Amino acid sequence: MAIVLFRLTLAVAAGLSVAASAWAGPYSGHSNDSGNAFDPPIAASDSQFIGWATSVVQYLPAPGVMGNDDASQTLGSPDGVTVSLGDLFEVGVNEPPDDGSVLPFDLRDPWSGDANDLADDYGFVGIDGPGSITVGFDVPIVNITGFDFAVFENGFGHAFASEVTHQDYIFAELGHVEVSSDGVNFVRFPSVSTHVEADLDTEYGREFAALDPTNVLHLAGKHAFGWATQFDLAVLESDPLVTGSQVDLDGVNFVRIVDIVGNGSVIDASSNGIFDSWVGVNTGGFDLDAVGVLPEPATCLIFVFNAALLVIGRQRRSERT
Repeated sequence: MAIVLFRLTLAVAAGLSVAASAWAGPYSGHSNDSGNAFDPPIAASDSQFIGWATSVVQYLPAPGVMGNDDASQTLGSPDGVTVSLGDLFEVGVNEPPDDGSVLPFDLRDPWSGDANDLADDYGFVGIDGPGSITVGFDVPIVNITGFDFAVFENGFGHAFASEVTHQDYIFAELGHVEVSSDGVNFVRFPSVSTHVEADLDTEYGREFAALDPTNVLHLAGKHAFGWATQFDLAVLESDPLVTGSQVDLDGVNFVRIVDIVGNGSVIDASSNGIFDSWVGVNTGGFDLDAVGVLPEPATCLIFVFNAALLVIGRQRRSERT
């Protein structure tokens, strides 16, 4: 079911990408949209979560990260304290001033490579490499029916904006999501982003641009603080790394988030440019709060069975008394 919906989604997205996506898309809003057929957000307080990321395997923030750089803050349940993947800017064009007003910025030589080539460490021509973080789990994530894990960021809705037409937009810092069973081979969720530069709300400047989350799918960060973006491993079943047995979807031990440069230089699965807040100076880039694990059906049955036994036991005790 999930794969059929996703293929239909890509077909629709390809059609919409011909022109600016000025209309709302089919995907979920930034919060409290549990009825969405594609990617309903899940609340931090939801009782379905059975576990959280327990280790930071690798943290590679972009140069000059201006947010919180304590990667351990991403472990455990969401609490609003995040780890930032780093500011993104174009060297020589949007570079931060060198007068001490924005420090520290440990600039390195521009990376060479293709922004969409998974084999070159996400290099960017003329743009500092985006940050990434890989987290691990004590118990593997399993490909069950429905959603398998969820990613929390700290975006916020645009409801305070004076532009009434865009009050369902969100200030979002998006990130690609990848999974691995061995920590070496990672497969990326095929993202969808059908809006273009002109669709962004720049009332508060381009670096705080807001976007319509209903035009975004399979990118972490599209939901507001307190709500998580859910991911279904079944979407990846036809990926070559999965069919070639390099990635075992019934034993996912690692989740990696890779920040996205919001100027359209990074593309989605249909070759649409991805746009979000840009330039990312002093914003911290993608801010990861937590990664939660959703239950296996067997786990749910165990919970129900144990609850039933408890009720039966209490009834028998009351009968005896």
